[in-house]
Amino acid sequence: MVCPLIATLFSTLPAASTDLGTLRTPRLWGNSKKQPSCRAVSNIQGPTECLPGARDGQRGDPMDFSVIMPNYNHGDRIAIALDSIFNQSVLPKEVIVLDDGSTDDSLAVLERYAANQPLLRVIRFEKNRGAVDACNELFRQAKGEYILGFPADDIILPGAFERAAAMLDANPGAGVCCADYFMVDTASGKLEHYRMGFAEEACFLDPENFTERLKGWWVPSFTSFIRRDALEAAGYFLTDTRWHCDWLAYLTVAFRHGLCYIPEPLAARRRHDDAYGTKGRRNRQEQDQVLRNLLGRLKSDEFRDVMPKFVRSGAMLFFNNELDRLVMSDPGMWDNETLMLAQLPMWYRMRACKMHMDSIWDRRLDAESEHQAYINEALLDVE
Repeated sequence: MVCPLIATLFSTLPAASTDLGTLRTPRLWGNSKKQPSCRAVSNIQGPTECLPGARDGQRGDPMDFSVIMPNYNHGDRIAIALDSIFNQSVLPKEVIVLDDGSTDDSLAVLERYAANQPLLRVIRFEKNRGAVDACNELFRQAKGEYILGFPADDIILPGAFERAAAMLDANPGAGVCCADYFMVDTASGKLEHYRMGFAEEACFLDPENFTERLKGWWVPSFTSFIRRDALEAAGYFLTDTRWHCDWLAYLTVAFRHGLCYIPEPLAARRRHDDAYGTKGRRNRQEQDQVLRNLLGRLKSDEFRDVMPKFVRSGAMLFFNNELDRLVMSDPGMWDNETLMLAQLPMWYRMRACKMHMDSIWDRRLDAESEHQAYINEALLDVE
């Protein structure tokens, strides 16, 4: 049964204390102890002045954004995800759902929902074409200046759109606006707060500051509003990078145009072993090929401007020992650019990976709050 969403906005969680210098090592981060500056937004609920890096001037019109949602056989959960969108205090310009050849009752659920929601548009692939093709079609169909791509089996928390809209209205030059999230273990009901830790307060980070603060982390696409023209310039989701296509696209846009960060959870997602990326990375042969394709892209002319930022930020630590093993096993990959991206030599790489994993666990905090009951009802008690 689809649960009703709470109507009231949830309160801001206190920011967890995470040492942003955890991964600062001499080779990867340089010897400087100076932290990049970040100008905070004092009140993201109301008007704020444009921050450094944003284009001059304010927009008079409200922020227009699209929500896109690929769906494949989530008929039992998609209405909950849609409820979490349409119960927001600020609504999007449009919501587009692409059903990717589902074999369950997804289409019937969507048609019933669309009959009562004029903002919802449903399109369909007759045959399943996969997550990357579905997302790219949705990106091309979307008309909003910013786009949020959201899974069909997760939820947006109350007030999320209002917070993101305020940040992007204040910083219209930003490429991305992202936030923290909750991860829900559907077996145990355990709730974890995944804190990205780019800053202690809501702020805009220009490309250089974001590069310094990434420290091996990533940009979570399911909490990210991305600028449509910047994503188009990055090539949307590149099919040969498969389950890492969003990782590449969102980091590229952030490295080029900067990022707004909201240090509180604005979404909750379910942890499950059959996720597209989780399954893909388990297949070593396929993962190796995807990594080869990814390295090839980063060394190409299209990404020449951001490749140094992928190196300096430690972004490739996302792949832990997968990249080490691949590069070290193939002398044909021992060119300077690949070795720079892989952060070799090996002894240093192992040390950096350990520090990166320690930082991840520091940022994953068990969460007990008023959200627990809400998220449990929305994500765990589906009949």
